[in-house]
Amino acid sequence: MERAVYERERRGYWSAALPCALEKYGIPVTCVEAGALADPAMVERHTVILVARQPPGVWDESLVHRLSALAGGAVVEGPVPAVVADHLGVRDLGAADATGAFQVLAPALRAAGVAHGAIPGGVLGVGTSRPVDLDAEQRWPATPAPLSERQAVAWRQRGWDARRWSLSDPDATVLADWIASGPDHARHPGIVQRDGLIGCCAGIYAFLGQSHTIAPYEGGEHRTWPRTASLEALLLGLIDLLYARAKRTRMRLLPWPAGYSWSMHVRHDVDRPPASRHTAAIAARHRAAGVCATWYWRARHLSVAGGRPTQPHDGNAALRAVADTAGHEVALHTEGLWRGAEIERATVEAVLEQPIRGSSAHGDKTCFRFQGAPNLIWADHQRLAYTELISHAHSHPHRAALLGADGEITLTATLCLPHHASFDRSMTPGDVLPDDVTDDAERLRRAGGLLQILNHPDINTDELFALLSGLPDGERWNVTASEAVDWWARTHIAGAVRLEPRDDGAWDVAADNDVRDLQLETRDPGGALRVQTVSLVAGGRSTLA
Repeated sequence: MERAVYERERRGYWSAALPCALEKYGIPVTCVEAGALADPAMVERHTVILVARQPPGVWDESLVHRLSALAGGAVVEGPVPAVVADHLGVRDLGAADATGAFQVLAPALRAAGVAHGAIPGGVLGVGTSRPVDLDAEQRWPATPAPLSERQAVAWRQRGWDARRWSLSDPDATVLADWIASGPDHARHPGIVQRDGLIGCCAGIYAFLGQSHTIAPYEGGEHRTWPRTASLEALLLGLIDLLYARAKRTRMRLLPWPAGYSWSMHVRHDVDRPPASRHTAAIAARHRAAGVCATWYWRARHLSVAGGRPTQPHDGNAALRAVADTAGHEVALHTEGLWRGAEIERATVEAVLEQPIRGSSAHGDKTCFRFQGAPNLIWADHQRLAYTELISHAHSHPHRAALLGADGEITLTATLCLPHHASFDRSMTPGDVLPDDVTDDAERLRRAGGLLQILNHPDINTDELFALLSGLPDGERWNVTASEAVDWWARTHIAGAVRLEPRDDGAWDVAADNDVRDLQLETRDPGGALRVQTVSLVAGGRSTLA
């Protein structure tokens, strides 16, 4: 299906990347090929089935009957085939504006979605682009990133479609309306349910999958994608309603260890030559405040000869002052991505005396900057633990989806951090944005997310620590970027922790790695939530009532 969509439609089959969205919320997902839907035993084994857009020949009345008869049910992304539309009681009136929003009508769905940290609904759109300064020799494809122009063009195409519906059966249950973004804001049924079958008028899995990638930029630009929290809450709410329909308990992993509901650190971009006394003093202030920091270091501020640090050099001493302080780590601030960033990495690692774990891009126009997919591919090729994806505003770490040369969708091993909250508005001392950071802190606290506060450590330090002292610290986990993504990789990558329902209503929990104080949330059919905590050794298993 991925190769067929790429060849015939010149775009990505982004529905294949839906696990990037679901695993952020600790939802256990098993992915199967389309042919598995023809196996009644496979269908009946599952409480909820999410059916993405399928190749021709998969849908028939027998499959519709199997899915609608499930104890829970199935959520089918749009455009749905005619046999599904007939069962739902909707009439297809033709193509709709593919940019728009869902408005939830059903109170039960609204309540189920809100429990996941956002008001369910959501805007589907391709986002915006604004120009940025970038020297021509740094623009992709002038740099040798392993991408073809054909891939780039397909990557930039909208991966989902939408259809206009009317009701052909007045007894059909409309869970949400679709409101087009056109000038007339046309409204029509958007999500409709009959029995255990729920159909959507738009390709919500494709949109959510594409929301976890970013296309290669076109020259000097910055692309921004719509927030997805509301649409994710909508989908999670639909899953919860179908579990309740089956009178079964739904279980998921909560984001952080027991005692913590959200997490935070400071991101220090070391853009100008640092002084060792100054960095040591800042690191000490962080320690006194109980706040961790990840420092993104430009290699040009270090001195290395023959693969070894030169002595004495104050830039090297500054890095060591940070690295030797508990609660701090050093990552790479890249300049010449695909043209020497490996040398930059080796320079930082020579002074650090250990491998770096993550990267971000320096923003000068003479540097590669952030140009979308090429940055993600480089970090994944380098086998880094984490990098940035600053075209999106997700709340949690997540894997990214990549479009291969043949249309295959793959998921990175490298995790993407949420977009940072900028404390410094500019390089002018005193030009700060405390209200923006405070607002982001509240949003991410409600969502159980990871807050990164961006500051340049040679300016606005007094203002920064004044801000930090006023942020909410209840149930906040203060961690470096590495500590956050290490936890995430042990717990929230699909398959790392396995949640398996038993016939007696209990759940088996198994883990590939040692995990301490893992929080598991159960939702009973009536909507009541309960949290249990479990610790597991690698390969261990536990049973929860």
